[in-house]
Amino acid sequence: NGEKLNILVRRKLLSIARDFIYDFDIADFQIEDVIMTGSLANFNWDEKYSDIDLHIVVDFDDINDDVELVKEFFDAVKKKWNDTHNGIRIYGFPVEVYVQDVDEKHTSTGVYSVLYDEWVVEPNLEKLKGDVDNDEVQTEVADFMNQIDDLEETLLLTLDGIGDKSLEKIYDDAEALFDRIKDTRRSSLGSSTTEISTGNFIFKSLRRNGYLEKLNDIRTKIYDEINSLK
Repeated sequence: NGEKLNILVRRKLLSIARDFIYDFDIADFQIEDVIMTGSLANFNWDEKYSDIDLHIVVDFDDINDDVELVKEFFDAVKKKWNDTHNGIRIYGFPVEVYVQDVDEKHTSTGVYSVLYDEWVVEPNLEKLKGDVDNDEVQTEVADFMNQIDDLEETLLLTLDGIGDKSLEKIYDDAEALFDRIKDTRRSSLGSSTTEISTGNFIFKSLRRNGYLEKLNDIRTKIYDEINSLK
């Protein structure tokens, strides 16, 4: 509403953040902020694909000197929470909770403080005008899709006992492919102040057409097979 977040939305998001923190047992620590970021805090939101990125900002150093360990802990907690509560909708949009270190670099061009009820980074339409090569996006997405399909086919052949690759090798290939896809997005965001970039479009296209989920399913299936005794 104008420059302020809808009051009902704000109350509900703060309630979700509170429940998320209270859902696990950990020593007291200070919450620096609760922010809403991503496309729904910006001009590039999409009625079908956008979700509410709800970030709880804390100082990892307040919890433990080993900040990497703290990050791994919160990543595990947020994955469990998001998987368990994937039915939460705010006017049709799913809510994705994330715990962000106060020192973590955040490249979003739209950030709203739900806790303090004010803009941290007010969206600017000009900042969204990035340099996107549509032909490159289509070519790269098609190439990644083919690689994921090939991985799936190789896995099925191996599980049927007629493949020429071990499960360990297929798993390594799947992990390497997943890392390349993430690096495509990370390098693009890291080199620009805009979220509209070729690398980011490649990543989001693979997510929207279901191929990121397909790759994750392949990785999980191989891992489970490797670690099973029959």
